[in-house]
Amino acid sequence: MIVFRLSNYDTPFPPAPSRRSGRFSVEGGPVANYWCLHPHGPWAERMRWEGVADPQAAAGLLGRVWAARIDGTGLVRVGFDQAPDHGLQPDELVADDYRPCQQAADRWRGTGATAVIVPSAALPGTENLVLFGQRLAVAWLGPVVDLDLDVPAALSADRAAPPPAVIDHVRHYGTVHAGVHAHTRGEPFTYQQPVEIP
Repeated sequence: MIVFRLSNYDTPFPPAPSRRSGRFSVEGGPVANYWCLHPHGPWAERMRWEGVADPQAAAGLLGRVWAARIDGTGLVRVGFDQAPDHGLQPDELVADDYRPCQQAADRWRGTGATAVIVPSAALPGTENLVLFGQRLAVAWLGPVVDLDLDVPAALSADRAAPPPAVIDHVRHYGTVHAGVHAHTRGEPFTYQQPVEIP
């Protein structure tokens, strides 16, 4: 599978231990690396993290966009339906309180899990990939020497700005997650990719 991430460093993979707390990691603890399965996901995550809701402010967000190629064979997908099987309430997967997910990450690491696919908190209807443990970016065409460490990755854009229409779909802190809302009603929810007008 192809996944996407914003990182302004010379690598998309942060050093261990984690420098700050995230949904599935705590500052000073084991590293977790977050990637999006949809190309709009990284921009939504950044707008949510920085509280950007104004289109002019969003246009000023410049970043380095990375793509990586991940072997998705056997990866655990924990969606809203599967959350109770992992000791989580469905809404906790995307809640503003990260503690339940951090505890779940500890349990997953304890079972030897190296990655998990979860709903995106920032872009409802899409998913994110969380990689547990350190990784090393190698050239897109390889070679991959260590299957547990090496990840083919490439910088796909530098000093890029987000597509303008994405801002209308970002779910900010303190607001209802459309995917959770649909789940409680027994309805599916899919991200309707906006059509950009030049």
